[in-house]
This record gives sequence, C-alpha cells and structure tokens, in this order.
Amino acid sequence: MEEHQPIKGKLKLKTYFAIASVIGLLNLLGMLLLAFDIKSALYPTIALTVVINLLVMFFGIAIRIGIEGMLKDMKSFVKYSEEWKSSKYITEEFTRVHQELFNLSNYFDDLVNYAQEMEQLSFRERTIKEGDRLGAALSSMGIKLRKSAEEDQRTQWANAGLANFSSLFRKTDHLNISGFCDQFVSDLAKYINANQVAIHVTEQAPEGYTRIVMKGSYAYGRKKFMEHEVRVGEGLVGQAYLERKPIYLKDVPSDFCRITSGLGEAVPSNVYILPLVYNDEVRGVLEIASFHIFEDFEMAFVQQLGEEVAAMIDSRVVKEHTNMLLEESMKQKQELEASEEELRQNIEEMQATQEELERMKREEQDTYSKMMKQLQAQKQMVTEVLDEVEGKVYIKDHEGKFYLFNKAVLNDYGVTADHLRGRDDSSFFEYEVAKGYWDAEKEIIQEGKTVYSLERVEVNEQEKFWLITKLPMKIPTTGEMGLLGIQREVTSVLKGNPGYIDILKKQYPSIRIMIEEDALTA
Repeated sequence: MEEHQPIKGKLKLKTYFAIASVIGLLNLLGMLLLAFDIKSALYPTIALTVVINLLVMFFGIAIRIGIEGMLKDMKSFVKYSEEWKSSKYITEEFTRVHQELFNLSNYFDDLVNYAQEMEQLSFRERTIKEGDRLGAALSSMGIKLRKSAEEDQRTQWANAGLANFSSLFRKTDHLNISGFCDQFVSDLAKYINANQVAIHVTEQAPEGYTRIVMKGSYAYGRKKFMEHEVRVGEGLVGQAYLERKPIYLKDVPSDFCRITSGLGEAVPSNVYILPLVYNDEVRGVLEIASFHIFEDFEMAFVQQLGEEVAAMIDSRVVKEHTNMLLEESMKQKQELEASEEELRQNIEEMQATQEELERMKREEQDTYSKMMKQLQAQKQMVTEVLDEVEGKVYIKDHEGKFYLFNKAVLNDYGVTADHLRGRDDSSFFEYEVAKGYWDAEKEIIQEGKTVYSLERVEVNEQEKFWLITKLPMKIPTTGEMGLLGIQREVTSVLKGNPGYIDILKKQYPSIRIMIEEDALTA
C-alpha cells in the first residue's frame, strides 16, 4: 500500500489544477459579465482593472494549490523515504533520488512563494536556471502581469486626474479667466510633480494683431512673469502656437528659465510646451518645466487634459466677452435712462419756464393793457385839460412830429386830430419855413433849455402874433426827448398896447422878438 502513495500524489496534483482552473474561469466569467453591465465611461476601465487583478489572484491561487498538493505528496514520499533509509533496501541510487526529490521540494517551495507574491500583486525578478521551463513560464507571466498592473496604475492615475480637474473646472466656474488659470496651474504642478507651470491665453491686441498673454503661473520669478506677452512665432511659446504641435526639450538653454528655491536656483532638465487647441483654433499654450523626465503617459495625460482646458478657456473668454457686452449694454442703458431722465427734467423745466413766460407775458399784456388804458385815460385827461387852456398847446416827438395837442391847434391848422397826429410842419408850411422851425426846435431839445419868443405867423392868409414858449420834454410812451410848445395869441393886446413888448422883455429877459415894428402899425 505504501509503495503506491506517489502515484496517488500525481492524481491529486491533476485534480488540484483542474479545480483551480475551474475556479479561475468561473471568476473570470463573473468579472466579464460585471464589466459588460457597467454603463459609465470610467466603469469599463475599472471593471477591466478588477478582472486583471482577480485573474492574477486566481492564477496565483491555482498554482499555489497545485504546487502545495504536489509538495504534500512529495513530503509524504520523503517521510517514507526516511523510513526506507533504515531498511534493508538502502542503496546509492535511492540516496541520489532522495536528494533530487529534496531539491525539487525546495524548487516548488520557491514557486509557491513567487505565486503567493503574484497573488498580492508584488512582482520580483527571479533567477531562471537553464531548462527550467515552468519557472521561465511563471516568471514570464509575472513580468506580463507586472506590466499590466503598471499600465493599470497609470490608467487609474490619469482617470483620477481627469476626474479631479473636472471637479476643479466646476468649482472655479465663478472665477474670471486669470483666476481660473492661476488655480489650474497650481493644481497641475502638484499633480504631475512639476517645478514650474505657466498658461498663456491668446487674445486680440488693440492694434489688431494676435498676442499670447500669460494668465497664470506657478513658481515663476518676477522677471519671468513681467515678460508676459509674446507674439505669434516669437520664442518657443509663439512657435508652438504657430506649429500647433507639442515641443519637448531635454536640452534646455541656460537662459530659458530658472527654477528658484530657498537653497538656490537651477535650470530645469525638461520643458514641455503644449498648444491648447479647441475647434481647430489655438486658444492658448501650456508651458511645463521640471527636473525629472516626463514619461509618455504623463505627456499623454497633459495632452488629454489640454483639450478640456482649451474648451474651458474658450468658454471663459466667451463668457467674459458676453459679460463685458452685458455690462456695456447695462451702462448704455443706465446712461440712456439718465439722459432720458435729464431730458424729461429739461422738458419739464422748459414747460415750466414756458408756462412762466406765458404767465409773465399775460401779466405783461395785462399790465400793458392797463398801462395803455391808464395812459389813454391820462392822455384824454391831459387833452381835456389842454383844451381848456387859452392858446395852443402841443407836444412834438424827437422827429418833430405832433404827438399831443389841444383843440386850439386843430382849429388853427383847420384839420382833424387824425390828420394832424404823426405829421410835422412840412405838411402845413413850405419846406424852408418848416425846416427853419424844426432846426430851432431841435436845438432846444439838444441844449435842454426853455426858449421864449414873440413871433408873427400867417395861417390861412391871416396875420397873427403869438407869444411862444418852447421847452424840452420826455415823452412817456417812447422814452425819447421831445418838445413842449405853448402858443398864446397876443395880436389884439400887442396892437392895442404898444408898450406890451417892453413888458414882455422885463418879464422874460431872454425873449426873442421876431417881428418888425412896422408890422404892428400895419
């Protein structure tokens, strides 16, 4: 019975591998079904990662179970072999076989340990002996699983980064483009372990050309930040914009930029410059400097992230432009409303002024009407008074035209009031005579003196003598200086009393005697 124990161990080994394979296939099938059932964009990647991990675990378990079964049988064989050493069947050949089995047991112990390490997703390099196909296959599988795990870690890192930055984009939606860029470059530098990061945004200069302006920076010195504007084609940033292709420098010029810390400053080893393209237009340029080499998966991540950043820049620029237009529109609206209010106030003031002017005009008209009525009444009263005066009384304006007169004047001239008013002496006397009268009267108005005279006047072929008094007088209605004339007929007195002239001379020393003595005897 004891001689058949190794054969049973071989059967058990096959059974263990079969069981492990079935378990691995069932778990693989379950994971695949789980992966097909997930709908989110990130779920397939997560499901694939879980499947890979489970496959590694199950393969490790299967190998470990199989090998452990074999070891159990081998240890049983070794146990019996120890008993055989003291028996009569000990031979040199048996000792060699025993040593080989012991080595094989150690070999499988090493394989079990390696399988257990793979089960824990821990991979190490193994020394493969010549002809060790099982060990080589197991090491090859470990290398492939390690690469798969590393790729999975990079994928998880990139997906987590995209998710984090998507959350950042939502949280910074209220910021302007400068605030968004500052927050973005700070988070990006920390996530990819970069030493310097800057983001440049394209915009139109007032002069009309396209310029690339730094809107956000991380760990850039003041001198570098002051040089914040470049044109298309200038420097590496302008060249990246022009070519629309990433630029990766491993041999950085000493004057390009310097990374400064409290311990000093140094030139970065690597610089990665990426144009940010959205809708086939370059919206900006991302500039990253670091001491360490950028891995391919890191640059791929930055390129994928750059597409979202370009879209965010485009939306922020459109939003800011829209807000600017809205602010201008609101400002214009407020200015228009203010102008309308000012115009309304001006119209109201004009209306009030017009109403006040109309009121004043009505008051003036009323006052003028009252004054005219008063003047007419006063004029009528004066006329009535003058009519009671003996002799002629009249007032001439500054042009020598009759303005006011009594009935004696009308009777003397033999005309009506309407015919006399507004006329001068030229309408009743010859031109030269009338001109002589007006020249004398105008001199009285200009000199402002009162003149007394005794004159002979012939009216309607009748000779009459008049004692005349003329003096300047201001006409109330026009404000101009005119002439007041008072003429009293003294024909009968003068002819009946020859000494009357002497009496007049005594009474009016400056009187002008404008008659001849023979005219009195006639």
